[in-house]
Amino acid sequence: MCALLQQTIESEERALKLAQKSGGQVYEDKIIRIAGQQVGWGVTTIKANKAWKLNYNGKGVKIG
Repeated sequence: MCALLQQTIESEERALKLAQKSGGQVYEDKIIRIAGQQVGWGVTTIKANKAWKLNYNGKGVKIG
C-alpha cells in the first residue's frame, strides 16, 4: 500500500529536510502551457462534430 501526501511547503530547505526524514521525494511545481488539443479517434469516427453542430449533446439519453 502506498500513501500519497501532498503538501505546500514554503521553504525549500524545510521541504528537503522533511523528505529526507520520511524517505520521500520533493518535486517542484512547474507551469506549463498547452498549445492545442488533440481530438480523439472516436470523435472523428462517429462524426460527433456534425451532431454537436446540430445541438445534439447526449442530454437525456439512457443507455441499457
